[in-house]
Amino acid sequence: MAPGRPIILFEGHIFWRELKKRGLDPERYVVGNENILYPSWRREHYYGGIREYERLEKAREIHKEAADASTSWGMFQVMGFNYVMCGYGSVDEMVKDMCTGEDKQLEAFARFIKLAELRPNLERKDWIGFAKRYNGPRYAQNHYDKKLIGDLRSRKEICPNEYRFLFRPRFYAMPGIKPGIFR
Repeated sequence: MAPGRPIILFEGHIFWRELKKRGLDPERYVVGNENILYPSWRREHYYGGIREYERLEKAREIHKEAADASTSWGMFQVMGFNYVMCGYGSVDEMVKDMCTGEDKQLEAFARFIKLAELRPNLERKDWIGFAKRYNGPRYAQNHYDKKLIGDLRSRKEICPNEYRFLFRPRFYAMPGIKPGIFR
């Protein structure tokens, strides 16, 4: 990704929901925006990579806050609508931090794990429980639990201690993590 542009994934079905939450009728905006606005999840609309910014910018023309809330941000792909669970006062504040760098993305992810009470799942290595709560009820459809296990296993072979911090209460003591983040 380009500097200042974290990896993202824009979710058109979430955009539909976020517009409704703001009192807007999404159906009013569908014509010409079929690739960014639809009532249920559809994989075929994803562009992937840097091209997801094309979809985000198009959605921002309709409603910036709803578009940013409908996007997963950074290396941990935390949805914008979770800004409060990441310790932010607004989705705009979260997006600015996500664009600052990976250290801010890690901090936000750590706060999310704490506030969403996902730490016990990580400590128990309960990948299904973690995936269900982190990715939502359709986690199995996308095999998020299996992808998580596979990713951790492959990384463990390369660097055995790389993700050990996720399972330790001392995670909050890592450089770049504010003290007490998991307390």
